[in-house]
Amino acid sequence: MNSEIRFLVVAATAMEVAPLLNEPTAVEGIVLPSTYKNCMVMISGIGIANTIFNLTKVLTSHSFNVVMNVGICGSYKHSFPPGTVANVVEDRFWDQRVEMGNGAMSWIDAKLSTTQVFSPTWLNHPRFSTLPKARAITSDTVHANPDSIEKIVSNCNPDLESMEGAAVAYVCHKLSVPYCQLRAISNPVGIRDKSQWQIPRALENIHKVIEEIVG
Repeated sequence: MNSEIRFLVVAATAMEVAPLLNEPTAVEGIVLPSTYKNCMVMISGIGIANTIFNLTKVLTSHSFNVVMNVGICGSYKHSFPPGTVANVVEDRFWDQRVEMGNGAMSWIDAKLSTTQVFSPTWLNHPRFSTLPKARAITSDTVHANPDSIEKIVSNCNPDLESMEGAAVAYVCHKLSVPYCQLRAISNPVGIRDKSQWQIPRALENIHKVIEEIVG
């Protein structure tokens, strides 16, 4: 990889980028050195609000060529089983909705917003072409209710769900910073049956991909 590219790798928790960290502890919202000279790390904290606040604070005081959002996530589809690492090519805020009786519409349809769906603006590494492409939603709600899941699937039929992806994309869009997003599936979206979760496998697989790109 071109050493002139200066990456900021953003993850919600330290465990999602553990191999990149030089220090065992990581403070949220602080730019941290990594094991690669052309890469820094920031732990955003979990959820949309933490991510937008901490990433905005960092990007208005530091300069990076690329922001890479990484982490584990849930999957809506059997075609994205646990352990899969995906290149997220579309993400959106699911919670930005207007309820109307028995239905709901997006902020865009309600003319409350003009920006809700985001696509990566940096994919300049051959590794991306080898990864399955995924469409994702971002929500502060961890969905496990069958009725909620059915509404999401019928509305936008996403592949994946995270709690930070669109928040990173939103900040980068507003500040004109190139970004991309990698997600490793740790569990199916649905009833919280942790016997089906494969967090260690998901983390091992995504760490390998991150290191290939920034190394």
